[in-house]
Amino acid sequence: MGVKRTIFTALAAVALLGTGVSLVNAPTAQAAAVATTQGRAYIHYVKGYSIAVWTTPTADRQLTGKTIKDGSQVTYVDKTTGADGHVWYKLADNQWISGQYAVSQVIPQTSGTLLINEHPAFGVPVFDSPNADQLGTGRILKGGQQLPFVDAQFGFDGHVWYKLGNNEWVNSQFAGIIFDNGKGTSEPIRIKYTPGYSIAVWNSPLINQQPTAKKLKHGTVWKTFKMVEYNNTYWYNLGGNQWINGKYTEFAN
Repeated sequence: MGVKRTIFTALAAVALLGTGVSLVNAPTAQAAAVATTQGRAYIHYVKGYSIAVWTTPTADRQLTGKTIKDGSQVTYVDKTTGADGHVWYKLADNQWISGQYAVSQVIPQTSGTLLINEHPAFGVPVFDSPNADQLGTGRILKGGQQLPFVDAQFGFDGHVWYKLGNNEWVNSQFAGIIFDNGKGTSEPIRIKYTPGYSIAVWNSPLINQQPTAKKLKHGTVWKTFKMVEYNNTYWYNLGGNQWINGKYTEFAN
């Protein structure tokens, strides 16, 4: 089941010229992380072995007697931090697994625009389905290409696959969603790194990206134009060919 995520407000109110970006006053900070409590998880343990399913993530948890094999995919309906400090995923009533042995996957949205994330010298193949018996269609997508998708679902490999059209699917490992609401407002973000240090500004969110000469200091606040999501990692556009990694930011609402 696709899980909708809260998407930040995009498009800055003013245009950025050249390599400059708009600096704004810094109000009270809020967490920039977007919370999701439902999704799919891929069991990553030891080949040939299984993990236990527990009754609760609390300290008094008990074994249910159920196990899940390494390499399996499961759907979770909730998640929380357990008594051990790790994330725990709820599969059903009184059925929890430790996030120590599960890689979470979520579907940000089921339609929109994709940005193909691959080196321009290479291509991304399109397949006829996201299933294990998939076949290549012969269509190849170029790095940097933008195109619409009309559906999304989990594939046989545990990754999200995007549907481009009838019998045309592309793996999310090579495609990111562009979030751009087309409005003339922006939500500023604050650089959250190490006091006294700066983060790099990149010319692209793509795999062949290069750093620009610009750096942004910890604690400064900037307007953004749009955002691209790749496998739960967010890249924010500051205007033109200027991008920063969202893991070093927080919303400055």
